[in-house]
Amino acid sequence: MHMRPYLLLDAGGTMVFPDFLLLGQLVREAAGVDHRLESLYSAFLHACHALDQRLGQALQGGSAQPAADDFIYCEMLRRLGLAGADLEKVLEKLQALQPTRHLWTYRFAWLLPTLRCLREQGYRLSVISNSDGRVAEVLRLVGVADFFEIIVDSGREGVAKPDPELFWRALRRLQLTPEAALYIGDFYHIDVLGANRAGIPAVLLDTLGLAEAAGWTARRLPNLSHLPAYLQSADFHLDDPLLFPFQRTDDALATLER
Repeated sequence: MHMRPYLLLDAGGTMVFPDFLLLGQLVREAAGVDHRLESLYSAFLHACHALDQRLGQALQGGSAQPAADDFIYCEMLRRLGLAGADLEKVLEKLQALQPTRHLWTYRFAWLLPTLRCLREQGYRLSVISNSDGRVAEVLRLVGVADFFEIIVDSGREGVAKPDPELFWRALRRLQLTPEAALYIGDFYHIDVLGANRAGIPAVLLDTLGLAEAAGWTARRLPNLSHLPAYLQSADFHLDDPLLFPFQRTDDALATLER
């Protein structure tokens, strides 16, 4: 029988996604082109992978680290065929909406059944997210906040993934050791790297297989809906080396004991 880890989930790109309906409307108004949900989602996934690649380069000293949301929106719009004034017009509208409207509120139909299944299997859940201080509001808005014991938001903590400190704060509040948890997220150089640095095994969500094609070693799932079956499968064990492609930092235990 498998040990049942405490599940720590990312939010954006894992449970909630950009408001694809709004983005589709803005693109249609700017360029007169209609895009189906599938093409908007594909553009989003490719944009996130491009950002993940840039973050990997930045960590190696090869480039500056871009602002995540701005990069994703810009790269998405380019992949949807926008350029020049049309692209700038949509970006300006998104920036104007950001202070008063939650822009990451799309949830797929699999989210609620997945969280219910995990709860029925006896798993405890919390969230660790890079956000703007409003991720708890977003999760309440989409109807899933009550599944989580705590929601740790980088915008409120003043520290962001992949800094292991954000993970350690969650562990201390939950009175957990890193080995008792499992983290699930969609960015290799944010989620998997940060969790592993904190001593936590991690699963990477890789919907289109872009991380696999890039040769990034990880335990991969297509999306969160595959997590319940994975946790019950023979492939799952917490000493799986694929859950630890990055090394834990030397001061992990000392930091947790403070």
